[in-house]
Amino acid sequence: MDYSSGVWGYKTYSKCDTLQHRAIRAFLGVHRHASNIVINGDVGWQTTTARHHIGMLRLWDRLVKMPDNRLTKRIFNWDFSQNKGWNSDIKHIFESLNLQHLFASRSMGNISLDSLLSRGTEHYKKNDINK
Repeated sequence: MDYSSGVWGYKTYSKCDTLQHRAIRAFLGVHRHASNIVINGDVGWQTTTARHHIGMLRLWDRLVKMPDNRLTKRIFNWDFSQNKGWNSDIKHIFESLNLQHLFASRSMGNISLDSLLSRGTEHYKKNDINK
């Protein structure tokens, strides 16, 4: 359900949410009319949007660290200079985490990927997006 979400994960896909909610209902043994907010709280899983955005952050970190002579990195740099597309979606994620400086510098600075991901996870838990 999250395969390659680093590439396509910014948009919200209702089918992913529906599938996750059906799985939760099956695991908990509740009826199909149980509230999504309640069953998500009981299970404690991340929302699909949160998982997809975190996958995008992982891919961004990987692309930033990639050698400049690789074709993939050159396409990444071109996309970054266009200020639209995938990199603009990543920019929105960094802005929501108040880490715009990392995006602008195209480096992780002194922040590890694990701390970035945990910060993202906490942000999505707190804001409870895509209920």
